[in-house]
Amino acid sequence: MQQGPAEFLRWLAALPLRRDLCIECGAGRAELSAHLKPVFNRVVATDAAPVRDARCYVPVQRARAEALPFPDSSVDLLFSMQAAHHFDLSDHKKEAKRVLRPSGIFAMFAWGEVELPHRVEHAYAPVLEAISPFWEVERDWVVGGYQGVTFSGHCIDLPRFHLTKWLTPEGLETEMASWSAVQSALAHDIEFPEPRLAPSGLDEDTVFPCRWPIVGHVFRY
Repeated sequence: MQQGPAEFLRWLAALPLRRDLCIECGAGRAELSAHLKPVFNRVVATDAAPVRDARCYVPVQRARAEALPFPDSSVDLLFSMQAAHHFDLSDHKKEAKRVLRPSGIFAMFAWGEVELPHRVEHAYAPVLEAISPFWEVERDWVVGGYQGVTFSGHCIDLPRFHLTKWLTPEGLETEMASWSAVQSALAHDIEFPEPRLAPSGLDEDTVFPCRWPIVGHVFRY
């Protein structure tokens, strides 16, 4: 059964045996922390380089994922979303073991490969091919859910969760403009081919679903 972000957050919040302290690492704008705030006595969003603008959902504290300013055995849920590939994972896991309570939850999530309807994928195949050389070297590891990561304790299976957006071709191209590979390609003055809309049975008003699965690892320490 496919479930959306709201179900994902309810599932995640229900995992800890206690709900005193939740820490998000590499929080960015801290949207997930904001959603979890009503569930825990205290939620702290952290980032090594906090974004200082009004777009943050909750205040973000400056802290590296490898050196968290929290006491030993004090954290019930320690997680990150689309950030773990920026950490020194060995040191981050050591820090997680230090701050987690017994039976606390350690998790790292990412957005998987975007899933497009077949005709949309066909239409944008030339564009996707043009940007493919500009992805970061760790991209496959990220969209694959950080395969190979291990941690002390019990591994918890991650159910199937996803984010779905209904977009037009213009909306999809706006989404793509935020992709790091597109930005890198633009910095290299790459000219993108036009998507093959008409041959794929699409026009500028066609609305279609774009789905991003939530992937990653969850452990009970």
